[in-house]
Amino acid sequence: MKRTKLLSILALLLIVVLISLSFIKLPISTLTNERIQSETQGYISFHGAEAQSLLLLPTPKIELLDSFFSITHPSIKLDIFSSYTELSKSLFNDENIHITSSKTTLENIETDLFNNSVLLEDVIENLKIEILSEKEFTEVKSNNFIYKGKIKAPAGEDNKDWVEREQLLFKSTGINSKLSNSSNNGEA
Repeated sequence: MKRTKLLSILALLLIVVLISLSFIKLPISTLTNERIQSETQGYISFHGAEAQSLLLLPTPKIELLDSFFSITHPSIKLDIFSSYTELSKSLFNDENIHITSSKTTLENIETDLFNNSVLLEDVIENLKIEILSEKEFTEVKSNNFIYKGKIKAPAGEDNKDWVEREQLLFKSTGINSKLSNSSNNGEA
């Protein structure tokens, strides 16, 4: 009877400890530009964040507040500003990365993938990206995210009466792209 009572108390204590650990954010500064560039083969640069924290539970992840990244790839270059970002790696495959951002702004987009990339320079909400790497391919997946922006006055219209306001531009249906790792030309 005493043994059962002791095991119940220990189990309850373990649950309390695990629940309390899920609320702890440990301040860290492990993400550096050098580390990000080495992990991404130089394609992504990290220019800083207001704060970095390590969240232990339910899965280990790094939280970034007000972060600034840039992507420099042969097929696309852009700056990324995010008010809140979570980064995590798979425990089973060190190459798999999960990125979640509640509000992201894209700026200074240069690409030859499509015309008029300036249209993408606005806010993306609730973006989740999963990068899965295999030997021959890297697969990039995203959720259905929301893209908001401001539309400029139509050409030839009287601009003094035009009011720019943030509005929903589109809701994505997600992205699923498989890229070959055999060459660095960015082709699918």
